[in-house]
Amino acid sequence: MSTEEKPVKHLTPVTLVDPGTVTRVRIHSFVAGVLPLEVARGMASAAQSYIRKQLQGVAVEVTEVKETAAQACGNGSGIIAIAETTTGCLFGESANGERGVPSEETGKNVGKGLVKALRSGGCVDDYLQDQVVILMALAKGKSAIRTGPLTLHTSTAIHVAQLITKANFTVHNVEGEKDVYLIECEGIRHENANLG
Repeated sequence: MSTEEKPVKHLTPVTLVDPGTVTRVRIHSFVAGVLPLEVARGMASAAQSYIRKQLQGVAVEVTEVKETAAQACGNGSGIIAIAETTTGCLFGESANGERGVPSEETGKNVGKGLVKALRSGGCVDDYLQDQVVILMALAKGKSAIRTGPLTLHTSTAIHVAQLITKANFTVHNVEGEKDVYLIECEGIRHENANLG
Protein backbone atom coordinates (compact mmCIF):
# COMPACT_ATOMS: atom_id res chain seq x y z
CA MET A 1 0.00 0.00 0.00
CA SER A 2 1.21 3.49 -0.74
CA THR A 3 -0.28 6.89 -0.12
CA GLU A 4 0.48 10.37 -1.32
CA GLU A 5 -0.35 13.32 0.88
CA LYS A 6 -0.34 16.96 -0.10
CA PRO A 7 0.76 19.41 2.59
CA VAL A 8 -1.58 22.23 3.54
CA LYS A 9 -0.89 25.76 4.73
CA HIS A 10 -3.23 25.34 7.70
CA LEU A 11 -5.85 22.98 9.08
CA THR A 12 -9.45 23.94 8.43
CA PRO A 13 -11.72 23.90 11.49
CA VAL A 14 -14.39 21.22 11.64
CA THR A 15 -17.98 21.32 12.81
CA LEU A 16 -19.50 17.92 13.58
CA VAL A 17 -22.68 18.55 15.53
CA ASP A 18 -25.32 16.52 13.67
CA PRO A 19 -24.88 12.74 13.88
CA GLY A 20 -27.52 12.14 11.21
CA THR A 21 -29.10 8.74 10.71
CA VAL A 22 -27.34 5.52 9.78
CA THR A 23 -27.39 4.76 6.05
CA ARG A 24 -25.29 1.60 5.94
CA VAL A 25 -22.98 -0.66 7.90
CA ARG A 26 -19.97 -2.48 6.46
CA ILE A 27 -18.55 -5.55 8.20
CA HIS A 28 -15.16 -7.00 7.31
CA SER A 29 -14.24 -10.27 8.99
CA PHE A 30 -11.01 -12.14 8.36
CA VAL A 31 -8.89 -15.13 9.33
CA ALA A 32 -5.26 -15.95 8.65
CA GLY A 33 -2.96 -18.94 8.99
CA VAL A 34 -4.52 -22.29 9.87
CA LEU A 35 -7.86 -20.82 10.95
CA PRO A 36 -10.75 -21.80 8.67
CA LEU A 37 -12.95 -19.27 6.90
CA GLU A 38 -15.85 -20.52 9.06
CA VAL A 39 -14.39 -18.51 11.97
CA ALA A 40 -14.70 -15.29 9.93
CA ARG A 41 -18.20 -16.30 8.86
CA GLY A 42 -19.22 -16.92 12.49
CA MET A 43 -18.01 -13.47 13.59
CA ALA A 44 -19.61 -11.70 10.63
CA SER A 45 -22.91 -13.54 10.92
CA ALA A 46 -23.29 -12.78 14.64
CA ALA A 47 -22.38 -9.10 14.18
CA GLN A 48 -24.73 -8.77 11.21
CA SER A 49 -27.59 -10.47 13.04
CA TYR A 50 -27.26 -8.21 16.10
CA ILE A 51 -26.94 -5.03 14.01
CA ARG A 52 -29.94 -5.91 11.81
CA LYS A 53 -32.12 -6.49 14.90
CA GLN A 54 -31.09 -3.17 16.44
CA LEU A 55 -30.96 -1.03 13.27
CA GLN A 56 -33.89 -2.31 11.26
CA GLY A 57 -33.96 -1.24 7.63
CA VAL A 58 -30.25 -0.34 7.48
CA ALA A 59 -28.21 -2.01 4.73
CA VAL A 60 -25.47 -4.28 6.12
CA GLU A 61 -22.67 -5.31 3.74
CA VAL A 62 -20.41 -8.20 4.73
CA THR A 63 -17.04 -9.40 3.48
CA GLU A 64 -15.34 -12.50 4.83
CA VAL A 65 -11.73 -13.13 3.91
CA LYS A 66 -9.07 -15.78 4.45
CA GLU A 67 -5.75 -13.96 4.16
CA THR A 68 -3.01 -15.73 2.23
CA ALA A 69 0.29 -16.72 3.83
CA ALA A 70 1.93 -13.87 1.88
CA GLN A 71 -0.47 -11.34 3.43
CA ALA A 72 -0.31 -12.52 7.03
CA CYS A 73 2.27 -13.82 9.44
CA GLY A 74 0.87 -16.46 11.76
CA ASN A 75 -2.64 -17.35 12.83
CA GLY A 76 -5.34 -14.90 13.80
CA SER A 77 -8.77 -13.49 13.19
CA GLY A 78 -10.55 -10.20 13.50
CA ILE A 79 -13.61 -8.19 12.62
CA ILE A 80 -14.37 -4.53 12.03
CA ALA A 81 -17.79 -2.91 11.60
CA ILE A 82 -18.18 0.63 10.27
CA ALA A 83 -21.42 2.60 10.19
CA GLU A 84 -21.96 5.61 7.93
CA THR A 85 -24.57 8.33 8.52
CA THR A 86 -26.44 10.82 6.36
CA THR A 87 -24.16 13.62 7.61
CA GLY A 88 -20.93 11.78 6.80
CA CYS A 89 -20.13 10.61 10.32
CA LEU A 90 -18.32 7.30 10.62
CA PHE A 91 -18.50 5.05 13.66
CA GLY A 92 -16.42 1.93 14.10
CA GLU A 93 -15.96 -1.05 16.37
CA SER A 94 -13.49 -3.90 16.05
CA ALA A 95 -12.07 -6.91 17.84
CA ASN A 96 -9.44 -9.58 17.44
CA GLY A 97 -10.49 -13.17 17.80
CA GLU A 98 -9.26 -14.83 20.99
CA ARG A 99 -8.41 -18.43 21.68
CA GLY A 100 -11.20 -20.04 23.69
CA VAL A 101 -13.78 -17.36 22.81
CA PRO A 102 -16.42 -18.45 20.29
CA SER A 103 -16.26 -16.47 17.06
CA GLU A 104 -19.98 -15.72 17.37
CA GLU A 105 -19.40 -14.07 20.75
CA THR A 106 -16.65 -11.89 19.28
CA GLY A 107 -18.92 -10.85 16.41
CA LYS A 108 -21.91 -10.11 18.64
CA ASN A 109 -19.72 -7.97 20.93
CA VAL A 110 -18.60 -5.93 17.93
CA GLY A 111 -22.23 -5.46 16.91
CA LYS A 112 -23.13 -4.36 20.45
CA GLY A 113 -20.22 -1.93 20.58
CA LEU A 114 -21.15 -0.35 17.26
CA VAL A 115 -24.80 0.07 18.21
CA LYS A 116 -23.77 1.56 21.56
CA ALA A 117 -21.55 4.10 19.78
CA LEU A 118 -24.37 5.01 17.40
CA ARG A 119 -26.78 5.53 20.28
CA SER A 120 -24.33 7.65 22.28
CA GLY A 121 -25.65 10.84 20.67
CA GLY A 122 -22.25 11.90 19.37
CA CYS A 123 -20.76 12.40 15.92
CA VAL A 124 -17.59 10.44 16.66
CA ASP A 125 -16.98 7.14 18.41
CA ASP A 126 -14.88 6.66 21.54
CA TYR A 127 -11.81 5.81 19.48
CA LEU A 128 -11.85 9.02 17.41
CA GLN A 129 -12.96 11.35 20.20
CA ASP A 130 -9.50 11.97 21.67
CA GLN A 131 -7.66 11.95 18.34
CA VAL A 132 -9.40 15.04 16.94
CA VAL A 133 -8.42 17.21 19.91
CA ILE A 134 -4.94 18.16 18.68
CA LEU A 135 -6.31 18.90 15.20
CA MET A 136 -8.92 21.22 16.73
CA ALA A 137 -6.17 23.00 18.69
CA LEU A 138 -4.04 23.60 15.59
CA ALA A 139 -6.87 24.58 13.22
CA LYS A 140 -7.41 28.04 11.79
CA GLY A 141 -10.70 28.95 13.45
CA LYS A 142 -13.35 27.50 15.72
CA SER A 143 -14.10 23.77 15.73
CA ALA A 144 -17.05 22.06 17.42
CA ILE A 145 -17.57 18.33 17.87
CA ARG A 146 -20.52 16.58 19.48
CA THR A 147 -19.58 13.48 21.46
CA GLY A 148 -21.12 10.89 23.68
CA PRO A 149 -19.69 10.39 27.17
CA LEU A 150 -16.16 11.83 27.38
CA THR A 151 -13.43 9.25 27.67
CA LEU A 152 -10.48 9.68 30.00
CA HIS A 153 -8.27 9.79 26.90
CA THR A 154 -10.27 12.75 25.59
CA SER A 155 -10.05 14.67 28.87
CA THR A 156 -6.30 14.02 28.95
CA ALA A 157 -5.87 15.04 25.30
CA ILE A 158 -7.68 18.33 25.94
CA HIS A 159 -5.51 19.05 28.99
CA VAL A 160 -2.26 18.28 27.13
CA ALA A 161 -3.32 20.19 23.98
CA GLN A 162 -4.11 23.27 26.09
CA LEU A 163 -0.71 23.04 27.81
CA ILE A 164 1.22 22.64 24.56
CA THR A 165 -0.67 24.99 22.23
CA LYS A 166 -2.39 27.43 24.63
CA ALA A 167 -5.62 26.81 22.67
CA ASN A 168 -8.81 27.29 24.67
CA PHE A 169 -11.28 24.42 24.87
CA THR A 170 -14.76 24.44 26.32
CA VAL A 171 -16.75 21.31 27.06
CA HIS A 172 -20.38 21.40 28.06
CA ASN A 173 -23.41 19.13 28.15
CA VAL A 174 -25.78 19.41 25.22
CA GLU A 175 -28.97 20.79 26.74
CA GLY A 176 -31.63 18.18 27.32
CA GLU A 177 -29.38 15.22 26.49
CA LYS A 178 -27.75 12.99 29.09
CA ASP A 179 -24.04 12.22 28.57
CA VAL A 180 -23.87 14.14 25.28
CA TYR A 181 -21.21 16.84 25.09
CA LEU A 182 -20.06 19.60 22.79
CA ILE A 183 -16.31 20.14 22.63
CA GLU A 184 -15.41 23.54 21.20
CA CYS A 185 -12.00 25.03 20.51
CA GLU A 186 -10.73 28.24 18.98
CA GLY A 187 -7.67 26.90 17.17
CA ILE A 188 -4.32 28.67 17.32
CA ARG A 189 -4.21 29.09 13.53
CA HIS A 190 -0.97 27.20 13.18
CA GLU A 191 0.54 27.61 9.70
CA ASN A 192 2.95 25.43 7.77
CA ALA A 193 6.03 27.65 7.41
CA ASN A 194 7.29 25.51 4.52
CA LEU A 195 4.44 26.56 2.21
CA GLY A 196 4.25 30.02 0.70
